[in-house]
Amino acid sequence: MLTPAQSLTDALPALLASEQRNAPVVNSLEERRLVGSVLRAEALGSMAEAIAIGSTWKLK
Repeated sequence: MLTPAQSLTDALPALLASEQRNAPVVNSLEERRLVGSVLRAEALGSMAEAIAIGSTWKLK
């Protein structure tokens, strides 16, 4: 599970370890209310963009 506060760099290992194409995003690890999901392909694309421009991205 991921939270909106996690950076993409922190979330990437969980996305890559999962056999699913997306990962749930919850409001907090304590409450675990589903607020969205992140597609692995989108995360990898965003990571590639961040590397190209030298930036750090947050999950949105």
